[in-house]
Amino acid sequence: MIKGLRIERIHTTPGVHPYDEVAWERRDVVMTNWRDGSVNFEQRGVEFPGFWSVNAVNIVTSKYFRGALGTPLSQQVSACIILSVDDSTESSTAGSHDAARDPR
Repeated sequence: MIKGLRIERIHTTPGVHPYDEVAWERRDVVMTNWRDGSVNFEQRGVEFPGFWSVNAVNIVTSKYFRGALGTPLSQQVSACIILSVDDSTESSTAGSHDAARDPR
């Protein structure tokens, strides 16, 4: 009998990468000064999951993708952030035993 934590698949499909199940869309992030309407941040063509709010996209883009105005971004840049969160979660559980991944 295998002991350990058993985790059932809920939100993903076997054999399909989770990113392929997300509807990605490109958005233009343009943040303006509320007083005079001047543009204080602009990044066009940023790709994010379609279900993310405008506020979430604005915050992540302005915080992590700062650079010269109009510079191109790689595809699925937000995936890098999601991966880093996933990696930190995985490393925090590395010492625990997951029965579902047990090779026995």
